[in-house]
Amino acid sequence: MGERIAVLGAGNGGYALASDLALSGYKVSLFELDRFSDFNLKPIEERSGIEREGMRPGLAKMNVLTSNIEEALEDIKVVNVTIPAFAHMEFIQLMAPHLEGKTVIFFPLNFADVKLRRFIDERDLGVEPIIAGGETMPYACRRMGKPAYIFVRWTFPRIRVSTMPARKIASLMESTKGYPINLEPVESTLEVSMVYENPVGHIPMMILNAASIERTAGYWEIFYDTLVGGKNREGKPQRSQEKLIESIKHEQGSVCKELGFSFETEPFVGELTSPAVPWSLETYWSMTDRMDYRYLTEDVPYGLVTWASFGDLVRVETPTIDACIQISSVLLGRDFGSEGVTVEKLGFGGMDAKQIVDYFK
Repeated sequence: MGERIAVLGAGNGGYALASDLALSGYKVSLFELDRFSDFNLKPIEERSGIEREGMRPGLAKMNVLTSNIEEALEDIKVVNVTIPAFAHMEFIQLMAPHLEGKTVIFFPLNFADVKLRRFIDERDLGVEPIIAGGETMPYACRRMGKPAYIFVRWTFPRIRVSTMPARKIASLMESTKGYPINLEPVESTLEVSMVYENPVGHIPMMILNAASIERTAGYWEIFYDTLVGGKNREGKPQRSQEKLIESIKHEQGSVCKELGFSFETEPFVGELTSPAVPWSLETYWSMTDRMDYRYLTEDVPYGLVTWASFGDLVRVETPTIDACIQISSVLLGRDFGSEGVTVEKLGFGGMDAKQIVDYFK
């Protein structure tokens, strides 16, 4: 294949995607912010690649390692951005002037398309990229404290994607047809951002395990029995974490329905797809030893707060989501309701639901 492609962000997700693309034959330019380059890029240079284990193991060699955004995007048609939502604006400011004629894909999207489009327009940059995004990162993966290393536990069976404007979806699918992940096109990037699932799983996990997290320094069971070891709990009463997940997902789905698209509200049942990590591998299953962690600090303000705000717009009550926002705020001593991304902060103040939906067409 030999096509040049960029991955911006060299954290867990960036390592997983960059290594997967490289092992698929792409020539990958991997970019990281200068302040993180010694930790995230230098070990790759020293090791001559990213060592990938778990699913699709191998040594993935990078074509370019850089903290210079112009070098990263030189002769590149497709740009993959693998960063958390709180880093969107820093990366947008760096890359926006260099995106003419390119396709930029955010994993996860989380309304980065709106931020990038407004940034380009407000500064009259005169560039016209195809802006796209997927609902989440394609991988469950960990660095596990090793340099130039990623353990990929599984690849998600599908990633819903779309473009802004929506009519560019065919171009996106053509430019990503060689990707080693399954991208499923949907009608708009509004749908992609609103069906974001990380908060649904992460926040109940954190809130209901708060005491265990603090007591056990990270060694706590993060998944319920339907996930751990593929055990089947069919016919058994739901546990607390499952109940909270189902309630959040129901409210999220109700908001999505009022915005014009369907959303799966049934809780996950069954085994995960082809898990590659041994269930006895404690270094993989151990988690954060503190509550001040991105499962709350990202997923509450950039997930639950946004859904609740859209709920207010379409007159759908979200009591469970509201309660989780409040509890998370108390536990971390923050006001996520004020900090988080709302309809107004996205630039949609004064617009009704139809006007917002039309914005994404």
